[in-house]
Parts: sequence; C-alpha cells; structure tokens
Amino acid sequence: MEWGQIAQATWFGIVNGVNYALFATGLTLIFGIMSVVNFAHGELFMLGAILVYVLMTFLGMNFFLAAIIAISLVAAFGIIFNRIAVRPLIASPAAVILATVAISMILLNGVAATIGPTAHLLDAPVTGVMQIANIRVSTVGVMIFFISSAVITATLLFIRGAKIGKDMRATIQNPVAASLCGINTVRVYDYTLIMASGLAAIGGIMLAVLNIADPYMGGTMLIKGFAIVIAAGLGNLTGAIILGVAIGIAESLFSFFVIPYFRETFIYGIMVLILLLRPEGLFTRRG
Repeated sequence: MEWGQIAQATWFGIVNGVNYALFATGLTLIFGIMSVVNFAHGELFMLGAILVYVLMTFLGMNFFLAAIIAISLVAAFGIIFNRIAVRPLIASPAAVILATVAISMILLNGVAATIGPTAHLLDAPVTGVMQIANIRVSTVGVMIFFISSAVITATLLFIRGAKIGKDMRATIQNPVAASLCGINTVRVYDYTLIMASGLAAIGGIMLAVLNIADPYMGGTMLIKGFAIVIAAGLGNLTGAIILGVAIGIAESLFSFFVIPYFRETFIYGIMVLILLLRPEGLFTRRG
C-alpha cells in the first residue's frame, strides 16, 4: 500500500466530507434552535441542484449565476416552509414531522413529474486536473472544497458574531427565556430556515457538480445527515462538521482499500458503535 494512494483516497473523502458537513450543519441548526426534525431537508438539497440544472439547460445561464439564483430561491422557500409547515404546528412535534414529510413528498414527486425521474449531468464550471506530489486533484474538487469550507466558516462566524446569530444561540439555550428577554423568536425561526435551506441548496449544487443532479438524491443524503447529527450529539454544530468530514474520509478509505459496495454498511456500523459507546453523542459532554 502506497502513501500516495492513501493521500488520494483521503482527498476524495475530504471533498465528500465537506459536503456532508454542509448538509449536517443545516440539519443541526434546525434541530438545535427549533427542536424540529426536518424530513424535507433532503429535498431542499435536491431542489438546489435541480434548479441549477433547469436554469442552465433551459435558460442558458452560466453555472455561477444559476447557482446564486437557485440558492436564493431555496432560501426564500425556507420562509414559506416555516410559516406553513413548522411555525403553526411547532407545539406538536409529531405534527411538524408529518408536515415536513408531506413537504418532502410534494417536492420529490413534483420535481420528478416536471423534469422526469432520470439523472441529469451538470456542465462543470471548471475543468482540468492538477498533479500535487502523487495526488491527482481535479479543479472541480478544489472548487467544491473551498466553497463548502468558506460557507461553513461564514456560518459559524455569523452565528457567533452577528446579532441574529447571538439571538439564535440564546434561543438554543432556552427559547422561553429568550422570548421573555425580548428576542423575536419568530424572526429567529425564519432566519434559521432561510440559512438551513440555503446550506442544503449549496450542498446539493456541489454534489451535483461532482456527480449528477437526481430527483432522488436527497433521500440518501438525509439518512446520512441524520446519522451524523445524532452521532455527533443533537444540536452540536461543531461536532457535526467534524464528524461529517471524518465520515467522508473513512468512507473513501474503505471504498478505496476494501470494497465500495459495503461502504454504507461500514459507515452506519460506525455510527451505531458510536451511539452504543456514547448514547449522548460523540461531542456532547456527559451530564
């Protein structure tokens, strides 16, 4: 086994891992701030990719303009999503879960009926391969890594530094006390869904550039995202980011050196082991 092969597989894992981290960040925000399990998050992920495909294919837009418009539309849908499916039902967790499942089915079947159930290729905005030592690095992979990393970093800085970000953190700690202190929790919930939806759309676009845009691409990512969020510790944003990247690397190394067909089994086995050893999550302090 050569170190160059390990480095190559690790790079592939990092590129996938930052996408997992991006997706898990949105899920963690929604659960941490609103205590809502959002089963439509995978379809928001898919919607970003499909909108870019539609804008590029039928309107002739370049990738970056199409991506900006798609992210903006999905983020704006977050407000509608909050006002229709989350905020009116937030007192009943079961009702919210059913509402998010319904939104998920509407989006999935609507997209499949509109553009067809088949996969679609996106024209990559950059092409070429760079040779760094013994590692072949595609320019698309580099673009995905830097964009995803920058978005994750900006999200963390926003939550820690911006006023609405501080309101979000206060709401995570105690929503009732935050409301009594004058924090507009309705506004916080709107911003949470806007951010989470936008993050999902960015993740979907990045994955579509790397692979394909598929109406069913959100389902697999949703399961993996929930596994990461739960194993990291519910509501632990930093933990979900770290574990997302780590899972991407572990998945790639397993596929590269063992067998790719059982990589999902391997990853979920790791998640189960983590929860058996630390039911509260890997990055959550024991009470």
